Order: sequence, then C-alpha cells, then structure tokens
Amino acid sequence: PWLSDDCQVVLNGLSLLSITLIDFEKLIQSCTLTCENVKLKHFYHMKYVRSMVTLQLLSALLLVSSCGDDPKFTFPTKVFTIDKVYDVGNNNDASDIRVNVSLEGSVNASDIQEIRLIVVKTGKTISTTDLPNLAPGNFFSAQSEDGVNVIKPTSSIKDSDGNSIVNDESYNVFVAAIGRDDAVSLSKSKFLLLKNKPIYAGDYVGIWRDQKISNLKISITIADDYTGSIYYTDKFAACCAGQQDGLLVMKVNGNIIESFDYDQYLGNYPAGTGGHCPTKVSATGQFKDDIELSLDPFPFSDCDGAGRTVTISELIRQ
Repeated sequence: PWLSDDCQVVLNGLSLLSITLIDFEKLIQSCTLTCENVKLKHFYHMKYVRSMVTLQLLSALLLVSSCGDDPKFTFPTKVFTIDKVYDVGNNNDASDIRVNVSLEGSVNASDIQEIRLIVVKTGKTISTTDLPNLAPGNFFSAQSEDGVNVIKPTSSIKDSDGNSIVNDESYNVFVAAIGRDDAVSLSKSKFLLLKNKPIYAGDYVGIWRDQKISNLKISITIADDYTGSIYYTDKFAACCAGQQDGLLVMKVNGNIIESFDYDQYLGNYPAGTGGHCPTKVSATGQFKDDIELSLDPFPFSDCDGAGRTVTISELIRQ
C-alpha cells in the first residue's frame, strides 16, 4: 500500500518481490525442519535466497525512488520579448526608464515567480549564470502578473556593476524571468541612452476618425522644441506628394497640451488637380501614461467637407 500504482508496475516485474516481506519470513520459518542435517541445508539455501531478494529489493528501491519524481521545470527558449525601451523622464536615474515587454504565447504567467530588469553598460555582457551573483539593488525586481507588459524601475536601481544609471551613458537592457525549480530565461537586449530633453518629443502613430474618414492611420513627429509634422499615413511620409501633410506647433505645460495647432497643406490633392486642400486646425489635450498623446475632439473643415468633428485615438509614441 506504500507504493504508487506506477511504481507497483515496476516491482511486479521482479518475480521474487511478489512475496511480501512478512510472507518471506514465514517461508523461512516453514523451511526450518527438525532434522538437523536438513535444517542446515535449508539454512544455507534460504540465506542465499534472502541475499538474492535483498539485491533485487535494493534495485527495486532505486527505481521506486525515482519513478514518482516530477521532471524539473524549465522555461522555453524565449519567455519575454522587449518591444520598446523609452526615456520618459529627466531625473537622471533609473526612474527615467520605461520598458514595454510581451510574453510569449506558449508561456504560462503563473510559472513566473519574479521578473528582473537588468541594465548593463554597453560593451559588457550578461548571461543566465550571472543572475545569481547580481547584488540586490543592481537589478529591478517585479512580481509577475497576468498581462504584465510595462516595467518601470525605481530611482534607486543601479546598473549591473552597481553604478548609478545616468544620462549620456549607453546601456543594454535585459529582462529575466525566474521560475520554479530555479528556472531562468533571459531576453535579448535593447539599447538605451538617457538624455536630458523634452520628455514628450518623439514619433507617434494613431488613428483619425471623423464623419467622412474612418480609421485613417496617421503619424506625427514632435521635435525637442515641440514643433513637428503631421502625415496622413503611418509611415511618416506624406499622403499626397510634398514633404508632409501639415506643420505643427505645440505649447506644453507639464503633461497638458495647451495648444496643438497645425496648418494642413497637401502636395497634390485631389490627385491630379495640383490643389493643396489647405486648412488650419487648433486643438488641446494631454499626455497620458508617459507615451500616449491624447487630443480632445476638434472641429475640422477642408476641401473634402465642412462641419466635421475629428477624434484621434491611440496616438502612441514609437
């Protein structure tokens, strides 16, 4: 009864072990005859049998000791992919870092016990065997949660050498998954260079909707001085000849967009007419979640029609 079913199958293959230890002792006793000569004969015979059974019992116990063990857990080759690394602050420390990650579809998030963000100076390397030797504070540790896709370290986190993470130093960023049975997976790296600059400058892609145009993908470039260009494609290229589809000037106060003004001037629209379909746009909005430019709905009129209301959504920094 102390054996599991799968182990009993192993033991059943050993014919001598089909006799229980108690039955075996009874067998010895029954073979002890009154005749001294016969008793001696059976004594040595049963001593041999006992030895053989003992050897087979030891062999069986070795099988039993391993047949019920679960295999050691391991991760697949890839667990996390770093989609994008952002500079989202001007604090000159690790809190300026935002890392967007995606979890491989074959991985169960419940198998991940810890997520580590490791920042390594460019020119140095790190491997899974180095992880146990990293001092606390030389990596950022986060608990795994279902759907985790953003990692934002605290300001006190150092690089893998224990040095402060600072502006104008080039780094590579890694994400490690730590699982049960000491399973470890290390992502491919992404380059990081922190700068002291306007934190909302960058390239954005979103979707334009109004009463006439549905789900038009657009792109916007914003320079350090909060001027930029608008393109009615998601490729940072003009829709209708020309260099851009509109020139932008913004006024930003904190995360509030006090003004978002641009002049639309298309290179050749409608196509073949040589027209430019000019108009002026003025809007307001805010920056959300470090990387999203959220504009309030705004009125819009151009050569395609007047009295429209534009909503631009999912305008995300690339």
